[in-house]
Amino acid sequence: MSYVNPYTPKPPIPIGVERAIEDMRGMLEVNLPWLSFAFGRAFIFNEDGKKIPKAYAGFGEYINVLPNDTLFRPVTAASLFFQLRSTETYENFLYDYGSTKQATIGIIFWGNLKLIDPEKGYIFTEDLKNDVEQIIKRNPFVKEIEEWVDERSEDVFDRYDISEDNQYLMYPYTGFRVNVIVNYNEACGDEPLRDYESNENDLEAVDDIEFVVGTGGAPVPGANIYTDSRLIGRKIRLFRNTIKQSKTYNNNGFVYAFNPVIGQVSFTPVLQDLEFIQIELIGGAVL
Repeated sequence: MSYVNPYTPKPPIPIGVERAIEDMRGMLEVNLPWLSFAFGRAFIFNEDGKKIPKAYAGFGEYINVLPNDTLFRPVTAASLFFQLRSTETYENFLYDYGSTKQATIGIIFWGNLKLIDPEKGYIFTEDLKNDVEQIIKRNPFVKEIEEWVDERSEDVFDRYDISEDNQYLMYPYTGFRVNVIVNYNEACGDEPLRDYESNENDLEAVDDIEFVVGTGGAPVPGANIYTDSRLIGRKIRLFRNTIKQSKTYNNNGFVYAFNPVIGQVSFTPVLQDLEFIQIELIGGAVL
């Protein structure tokens, strides 16, 4: 584990609550220029009688994601990590597939205002919260933003033991927690986009977007990624070999992920043979 360039690995195909967490994590990483590190889900460890949040760093190692001198060096502007704040409950239970679950997720931010924007000589925590809120509202897994907490460090880090004389929130430092309620599908790799089912009245009067994916037998950088500004903020349906793939995977192991923030579709695994793909835009926008 390295504290020089720390990170927490991402599951190649996250499922369940991890899918909602990783989707939000990706959106925040891409859209917050002041964010230095975006850690994944942290778990509570008991060390010397204290509860500490640690995220998995790979190779059997965990990293302490609380503000500390080892992790938060002078070049670290801000970081975040996730916590599960509730049990997972069923919103819609089905015996075969497609059951949906709900949970409350906490996202904890901490940073150095002088490093985030040295031109601002005042406390601009509300600006940072607004940046985060605008991104979270666009996430398709988020059902509701429940609350914001930023008054006392004891409340921001309420599930952990922090020193009584800490100054985590004293200028130039700042921190806050936002709790969000998320909905997600329980099935492995089976998460459709929100409101994915539709009828003819829901379809946009636009032509399908057509493109080719695959390497053609030779390594081609980016051959498994398609980015198009027309996809930004949209919901999509994928057609592969004229067969509608209404979910993000199929029985042949073909998996795709869609990021509506940047309008990007990525595929796993990278296909060796060239394949003709169609994307159909659906209904209203998600942004």
